[in-house]
Amino acid sequence: MAETKDQVQLDDSILFKTIASGCSSEVLKLLRLCEQQTTHFSTHALKWAVFEACNEGHAEFLQFLLEDGSRLELRDDNGNTPLLICSAKGFLRIVGKLLRLGADVNAKNNNGDTALMLATSSKVIQCLIEDSRIHLDERNSTGYTALMSAIETSHLKKVKLLINAGANPNQTSEKHSQSGLISLDDALVNNSNECAFDVAKRKGFSKLLELLYRAKLENVHPLKLAAVENDFETFMALLQHNLCDREETQNIRPDILCFIFRKRNLRSFFLYSNNRLIEKLCRLGVNVNKCQCCTMSPLEFILDNGYYKLTEILCAHGANVTHNDLLYALRTNRIQMIPLLIKHGAPVNRYDQRGRWIYDGSALDIALEKSLISTASLLLDHGAALDPFWAVLKALRSKNSMTVNFLMKECVEVNKPETLIRVVKLEDIQLIQLLLDAGVDIDGVHDNKTPLMSTIHIKIINFLLSKGANVNFKTNTTPLINAISWDYLAADQRLNPKEMEEQLLLSIETFLKYGANLEDTDVNGFTPLTASVQSSLGVAVLKYLLEKGADVNRRNKNGLTALHIAVMTKQFDCAETLLKYGADVNLNCYLTAGSGQDDMREKSALSIVLDQWLPSEYVQQMASILIDQGASTELVRRDIIHRLIAAGNDGVLIQKLMKSGIYPKDIIVKNSLWLETSVSPLAFSLILHRLDFAQYFIENWYLTGSDVKILSRNKHVLRCLKLRKSKALPYLKQVSRQPMKLELLCFIKVSSALGSDQGRRQRVHHSELPVVLQNQLLFSNLKHRVHGIRRSVTSKFYYRWFLQTI
Repeated sequence: MAETKDQVQLDDSILFKTIASGCSSEVLKLLRLCEQQTTHFSTHALKWAVFEACNEGHAEFLQFLLEDGSRLELRDDNGNTPLLICSAKGFLRIVGKLLRLGADVNAKNNNGDTALMLATSSKVIQCLIEDSRIHLDERNSTGYTALMSAIETSHLKKVKLLINAGANPNQTSEKHSQSGLISLDDALVNNSNECAFDVAKRKGFSKLLELLYRAKLENVHPLKLAAVENDFETFMALLQHNLCDREETQNIRPDILCFIFRKRNLRSFFLYSNNRLIEKLCRLGVNVNKCQCCTMSPLEFILDNGYYKLTEILCAHGANVTHNDLLYALRTNRIQMIPLLIKHGAPVNRYDQRGRWIYDGSALDIALEKSLISTASLLLDHGAALDPFWAVLKALRSKNSMTVNFLMKECVEVNKPETLIRVVKLEDIQLIQLLLDAGVDIDGVHDNKTPLMSTIHIKIINFLLSKGANVNFKTNTTPLINAISWDYLAADQRLNPKEMEEQLLLSIETFLKYGANLEDTDVNGFTPLTASVQSSLGVAVLKYLLEKGADVNRRNKNGLTALHIAVMTKQFDCAETLLKYGADVNLNCYLTAGSGQDDMREKSALSIVLDQWLPSEYVQQMASILIDQGASTELVRRDIIHRLIAAGNDGVLIQKLMKSGIYPKDIIVKNSLWLETSVSPLAFSLILHRLDFAQYFIENWYLTGSDVKILSRNKHVLRCLKLRKSKALPYLKQVSRQPMKLELLCFIKVSSALGSDQGRRQRVHHSELPVVLQNQLLFSNLKHRVHGIRRSVTSKFYYRWFLQTI
């Protein structure tokens, strides 16, 4: 089309051509060229243009044609006005403009149809209904109202709109004559004498129409009314025919889904229905979660019946998915639901009310219990926590080999040595066999223990060894040493000591039968023999090991032999047994010097036995036995004579020590009980009223340089003894009445010069003194004399006195 008015001939032909083109831009150009004036065109052309614009939906052009109002009620051959045509076509904008221009909303065509009867678009219908001039119950030539027509064509959305707008489905209107009779004009029936209800009944919509009408009268949502009245059929029809929108459903009863799911024909409904209905409800915003009046949520109900698609719909629309849903799906064998529930956020772990993780009864626990391996794997992949021991134990107890194999092969935390070790502690051979069948390492180490080291029960030991457990497998110990080191009474309180001993001997015998090495050591160098003494297992076990060839003198890393350990722990019966089997009494070891000291000192069995404040009678007996076996006194503390005097010795051990190299020695003290700081064995025996020892020491010249003053009738010494009421005072006075012999004085002088340490013997032998004098200096020819044993007061005194020793 030309761009200027001067270039274009504005006449009917250009009008026909523009409309025929169907091009909106061409129509707009024409309107611009004719300057919104219709004077350029003939009346015939304008009428034709009106109907063409109505049929094509040219809103702007139609407004141009009708704006002067002269053609607003123009009719075509069928009696249709522009409003009727556009209503039928569904041109909402044009319908709205025509109504605003004043078009007759109740105008009828040749068939008596109004715009409302012809309209099919819900929005156009709503637009027409909102016009205050409309007559909702107008009838056409067949007697049909707009409502009847909508029912006849199954246009149920239009039915709902008309009912809500006030259309009357009854046989008569509410107009009455003064006589009370209904006039014929007021009868709302068609030519077949049917009212809207009759038409609905014929079309199968009677219940739906009735519910819509009652919902209008009662001012309640139809869906809610159907739900309240448990009218499931109508309820589903409302959904099926899209008669509800989201806004309208906000106040529907919260249990609406539960209401649907509880219906008896639910199964057939879900089997044959399109699940889009439930999906539609969900989109409309109904509550997909548990309501107060129901024991089960919609999701639980669906899971119970196993409807996968519905489960997917509910989950997709915000259903709360819990761990219990996973449990329910597992318990009811709805396994296909598990991935779906996990996908929509089902927690894979179970927690109590305090938020603490619980494995027992969790989804993973049940999946493994039911041998649902793929499900268990899926749960683990999504973070399910596993209790390895409990899972394996349950699988083992139920003989569930499939689950056991899965756990051992797929779960790193399960396929660890502690799994078999824990099962070994349960003492169930069948469970152990299941794990071994699953490929568990029979010698796997956990906390420096193998399975063989984790039991004291002989049947389990025998079983493991028969299955190939390494009898000499070494961690920080060996199986045999470990067995010997067990605290059997603590491990099995049912055992008495005798039973414990019998079981241990049987275990040792079993280990040896399978080739256990008697001389293998643990990390500290202990052999089975030294370990048995360390564990205080008694003489029977010790003898058994010795008879089987255990090395009696084998040392540990600190140089300790079984004899050292026996005397350290006061197992003197074991010490005697070791001596009988050839234990070397003069092998030395290194031990800490004492409490609070870090330095190591060389010790012998004898020095260990006598390294006590007050050696008991039992200790003294052990020391005597060691000396009799040739034990050297080289490492025995030099104040042992003083201690034995205080302990109440009968003299036998003291005399043996004197002959074996414990020479007379002063100890240095700070104490007001004695006038000198140097205290010899003689002085100490006088202090403790041991006249028998005093006599013995004087008779055998077992004296130190400080004893010269005592034997020289020193008034200070005598006064001190008198003040202490010493029983030895008369004897001392008698001895000191005569001057000391030069021979004794010389002996004391020589003895003191030779010293009291272990080098004394060598110095004596290298001297040129006569052999008789050498023997006397070494006290080699002492005659044993048994003295009375005294304890009680002397012990307490010695403690108090010795604590002040420097």
